[in-house]
Amino acid sequence: IYTMKTDGTDLVNLTVSDSYEAVPSWSSDGSRIAYVSDQFGQYDIFTMKWDGTDRTRLTHFVGVDNLPQWSPKGSKIAYISTASGNYDIFVMDLDGSNQVNLSDNPAVDTYPVWSPDGLKIAFISNRSGAIGIYVMNADGSEQTQILSGPPDRWGLRWSHSGLKIAFAANQDSNYDIWVVN
Repeated sequence: IYTMKTDGTDLVNLTVSDSYEAVPSWSSDGSRIAYVSDQFGQYDIFTMKWDGTDRTRLTHFVGVDNLPQWSPKGSKIAYISTASGNYDIFVMDLDGSNQVNLSDNPAVDTYPVWSPDGLKIAFISNRSGAIGIYVMNADGSEQTQILSGPPDRWGLRWSHSGLKIAFAANQDSNYDIWVVN
C-alpha cells in the first residue's frame, strides 16, 4: 500500500512486505488506513496509522475478511467475511471487537458502502437469483432490494446528499456508470 501527494510526487510504500496487502480505506479523519493482508495465511483486516506505523490486526478468521469500509464518523468498519460459510456483510468496532454479521443470508453479499450519515449500508447481493443492489440500516435491519437485473454491478458510491447511489454495470460487454435514487 502506497501513499503519495496529489501531484504524484513523494511515493511512499507503507507496507513493505511480501504479503498481499491491498484494498486501503482511509478513516474519515485521515489518521488511519484499514486494509486487507494475507500476512498470516488468510485475508484479514488490519489498520495502521497514515504513515504505516502502528499496524493492528483486527480479524483472525480462517477464511476471507475483505473490503473494509470506515463508517463516516469513524467508529465502525464494515467488511465482508466468509465466517458464516459464504460472503456476508459484517461490522466491527475499531479494535476488532463486536464483530456482527449484518446481512446473514445464504447468498453472496458484498461491496458494503456506508451512507454519508452512517445510518445505512448499501451492498450488492445475488440473493434474488440475479445481481442486485440492496440497502439496509446500519444495524442490519430492513434489508431492501432497490435494483435488480442481470448486469454485473459493482463500485457502489453514495451521493453526498445520500439520496442517490452511483455504480458501474456491465451491460452488453460495456461498463457504464449508472445512478439509482
